[in-house]
Amino acid sequence: MPTPPPIAVQPLDPALLAQLVRLLHKLKHDLSNSLVAAMGELDLLAEDVDDVALAERLHETRGNLLRPFRDLRRITTGLPLPEGAPVRWQDVRHELETRARELGVALEWQPDVVRWLAADPALRPIVAALVTNALDAATAGVTVDVSLTAEPQTGDHFLQIRDDGPGCSDLLAAADGKLARTGGAHLGLGLPVAAAILAQRGGHLTLQENAPHGLLAIASWPED
Repeated sequence: MPTPPPIAVQPLDPALLAQLVRLLHKLKHDLSNSLVAAMGELDLLAEDVDDVALAERLHETRGNLLRPFRDLRRITTGLPLPEGAPVRWQDVRHELETRARELGVALEWQPDVVRWLAADPALRPIVAALVTNALDAATAGVTVDVSLTAEPQTGDHFLQIRDDGPGCSDLLAAADGKLARTGGAHLGLGLPVAAAILAQRGGHLTLQENAPHGLLAIASWPED
């Protein structure tokens, strides 16, 4: 059976992207402040508890409170910072590699990608969003490979995020505009956000099946 053609991801409207960035980062900031206060109260309670079962319940409650913040942090990893502030590459890389280890996924960065991300902070959110999508669809034992090439004659850049996992039909359908990805704290906006950032550079984003299995995301943009 022939591989289906690539799907062009439609970018989010720039005005909506700016509003989304402000909203999610403010939500993350406010939630973080609330959690700091709640964690402090729980820690003080735990110090005065002698009952083992109750102490275990308090510890479990602490973990439950942290879960939505972790989900929100995962979502905002693929977003630009408000007011155009640069995204720190060290922070993005640490977040993605930590999650990959937790999932049992091998995340491999090709050398050209690392050098490019160190020099071009504006496009770091694209890598974060696309690798996050790959990790969301991956299972233990999968390899996610991130590479960058440039067309010698035109200077066009091609960023490829390739995995050898089981694939993700709902992600492909979301990219094709047929439905929003659901479950697992997905907003269904990661791909349109990445496409919107690329569109600002005159680029575009495509998604396709990676033969013989897995997914392949290709971000391309012209030379500045």
